[in-house]
Amino acid sequence: AFQKLKDTIKPQVPGRVRQAVVAIAPGLAEYSNLQAELAHWDGAAIDDMREQLEFLLPRNAITIHGMSHLRHLPRYIQAMRIRLEDMNLDPDRDADRQAEVDNAKAYLANRLRSLPPGREKTREVKDIRWMVEELRVSLFAQRLGTAHAVSLRRIQKAVDKLR
Repeated sequence: AFQKLKDTIKPQVPGRVRQAVVAIAPGLAEYSNLQAELAHWDGAAIDDMREQLEFLLPRNAITIHGMSHLRHLPRYIQAMRIRLEDMNLDPDRDADRQAEVDNAKAYLANRLRSLPPGREKTREVKDIRWMVEELRVSLFAQRLGTAHAVSLRRIQKAVDKLR
């Protein structure tokens, strides 16, 4: 059965690898540029963006996140660029938006403390973390649009369902 599965999948691998590279290559270049630019800034918002970059592209990102999420990498990076531009215009508004993101992250962290160890690695929790990324886009770069409807309240409801 394994050999049959292997023989079925093997011809598909090169095409899938090409698709993955084409999908994330623009985001990788922008990621690198943004990471270099953030090195010249400091502050709480910049620290948050650095943390966001670490989440988006950890070592073995495709294995950890899968292409379904990483195909949105260019949009997440573009949203961060928009945030950088807007931050100079109205730092208080940026702080208010950051507070909403922080609330979502804290709500999840508080819930995870009451769940069994290892629960943070489940698909449901990972999906909530990606909802937080979409929340960032909706708050800091609304004109880019989100992959799905998202709000702090929707995130809280998803967190409340965790068992």
